[in-house]
Amino acid sequence: MAPRGYRNAQGYRIGSWHGRAKLTEEQVARARAEHQPGVRGRGILALAKRYGVSMATMRDVLSYAIPGLM
Repeated sequence: MAPRGYRNAQGYRIGSWHGRAKLTEEQVARARAEHQPGVRGRGILALAKRYGVSMATMRDVLSYAIPGLM
């Protein structure tokens, strides 16, 4: 039997188990650790370019706006 992966209370896949996930949990943790507002090369835009996602996606990741990625 295949692993179920991470699911929320409604049974939907979350985190890197979701089919549209752009980052793994490890990448999210690393980006959050690297983020330093106001420091050149450590802001949202620089991290978004480094990880290959949009600025809006990185903003959501850094502000904990994406459920299931704690």
